[in-house]
Amino acid sequence: SNLKNFYPIKLKNNKIFKFFIYFISDLYVGTLNGPFHLSQFLNKKSLCIDVIDFNCSVIFKKIKIVPKKLFNQKTKKVLSYREVYDKNLENNYNDTEIKKTKIKVFFASPKQIIDAYQDLTLSSKFNHKKFKYQKESILNYVSNKFYNDNKNLFM
Repeated sequence: SNLKNFYPIKLKNNKIFKFFIYFISDLYVGTLNGPFHLSQFLNKKSLCIDVIDFNCSVIFKKIKIVPKKLFNQKTKKVLSYREVYDKNLENNYNDTEIKKTKIKVFFASPKQIIDAYQDLTLSSKFNHKKFKYQKESILNYVSNKFYNDNKNLFM
């Protein structure tokens, strides 16, 4: 894949320049935080990685996500996203509840991020009905490749 168009923005004191960069960018790639909400306001395509707050609201629908996986160290298996909801672990912006349990968090791999980026940039379709257990969950915006590789987590 071609990574020459990725530029990390590390501008601590120049907020106007940061805003300008977001304004002229074609899409947003990053975490589910303030710049993501700005990209939504500007109606940009967005790729959110390492999503763990599964009840986050989405205004515009041009989004794909790569969620974190939660590994239960007691049972030695990755929790399905339905189990995450059943255990009330879906609201974890800062992983606070997860840190209290015997659950390990798996972050997105570089390959998952690149696959989701390609899914976002090459597709004009945004199929948002992948997680039927919670119709309003941000998990409905999961990238197609991540979903196809992890269907068992969405049952």
